[in-house]
Amino acid sequence: MARKIFIDDEPQNDPGGYYRVEVRHVPVGGSHTSWSVGNAPPPPKTKQFAGMRFSSKELEHLGISVLVLTIAFAIALGGGIRGYDSGIFPYRLLIAIIAVAPAFVLHEMAHKYMAQSYGCWSEFRYWGFGLMFAFLTSFVGVMFAAPGAVYFQGRVTREENGKISAAGPATNLVIATVFLAIGVLGRSSGNDFVGIMGSFACFINLFLAGFNLIPFGMFDGAKIFDWDKGVYMSLWMALGLIALVRLTKIPYGIGLIF
Repeated sequence: MARKIFIDDEPQNDPGGYYRVEVRHVPVGGSHTSWSVGNAPPPPKTKQFAGMRFSSKELEHLGISVLVLTIAFAIALGGGIRGYDSGIFPYRLLIAIIAVAPAFVLHEMAHKYMAQSYGCWSEFRYWGFGLMFAFLTSFVGVMFAAPGAVYFQGRVTREENGKISAAGPATNLVIATVFLAIGVLGRSSGNDFVGIMGSFACFINLFLAGFNLIPFGMFDGAKIFDWDKGVYMSLWMALGLIALVRLTKIPYGIGLIF
């Protein structure tokens, strides 16, 4: 689950008093929360957005998170350590790389991009315990992953906060649509591997989008719903439409390839 950590100045030192800091510990693709300390509008933005910025430490943390999640997911796909097969494991690893890594990384980077575009500082940090827990639970055939957090600090309006929140689930819906098309093309051409991969990767992204659209607590959906209920419902409608097409056009199960 998500968890708040307050790292900014005390409220009395923040005369602007709006949304100031957020820290996210997330399941794969996860959600994020905001801390509101007042109702005054934020000061005008003075910095121009010059593209996403990464530190070497952030890249290191992202790389470690992706590596651990990919291996853990590949182990879980085979039913845990009892289902390990050295001949099949590389195949499962490929599935994890294709389906899971983009869903996790691009979801997080979408939040980061939007936060930085509004002049906020934003970086990803892994959570050691969450990664270890994901790795260990994969040995019994399941995986609960809380790989880390995107920290962003800066004053944003309610609308900006909603857009930062919506960026992650919306990105997963775009990725799901791409994999849906790939799966349909694979099945229509008689290539079951491509069809299955497209179907599975589409499902992973739909699941992450839906999980993060939960409209309460510290999930993305709570901030989106608070900002614009029309946008919130539109995201759910898009998710439902993609899911319906997947079920009717590429109704594969992952178990078909093992």
